[in-house]
Amino acid sequence: MPMHLLQASNSTKLSALLHRSTAGFMSSGKEIMAMQLEEEEEAVSVRMRAANERLVESLYAAVAAGDGEAAAAVLADDVDWWFHGPRRCEHMRRRLTGEEAAFVFAPRRVAAVGRRGGWVVAEGWEGPRAYWVHAWAVEGGRITRFREYFNTSVTVREVGGQHQHQQQLEGGGGGGGGRRRAAAAVCWQSQRGYDDADADADAGCTSLPGLVLAI
Repeated sequence: MPMHLLQASNSTKLSALLHRSTAGFMSSGKEIMAMQLEEEEEAVSVRMRAANERLVESLYAAVAAGDGEAAAAVLADDVDWWFHGPRRCEHMRRRLTGEEAAFVFAPRRVAAVGRRGGWVVAEGWEGPRAYWVHAWAVEGGRITRFREYFNTSVTVREVGGQHQHQQQLEGGGGGGGGRRRAAAAVCWQSQRGYDDADADADAGCTSLPGLVLAI
């Protein structure tokens, strides 16, 4: 092969090799950046979840201590409130408004769920006739929305999407919305009765009505 053709062939091969190497480096760089962003997002999410859980736990502590000022400090001025259950069992609302002081809330579990833990769900039970679930929406370090469920088994499903994460928790129902929620991932579920130590206490309360909450 003439020298000039050999040189041209080698130059073409070298160019192709450099192109593949550059593309490989760029691809690796993008993958590394994506992994770093994902790790940073997860770290932020973990911190926000922990902070929101502590805030809700501080509310229960304030309610237990009868400290209305401390409770008010973590609540927004216009909390959006929703209750499901017998009206006589709106115990948290009555505790926060000073109408009732007898019912004691002792959460068995407090867990942040949803996008960056924007919702915090708590549950507790004392015997077969007093099971409650509370769902608190935390925004900007204060509770802005509250859902109270009494003697109701609850499943929380995350439907995804930034705007959908901002939707209020709502009970499951029929129609397209129900089908869409059914396809979403379960991120929280009532645990009353799963603890063997509580099996006897829960024996008479195995047929609670159920709701699916979409966040």
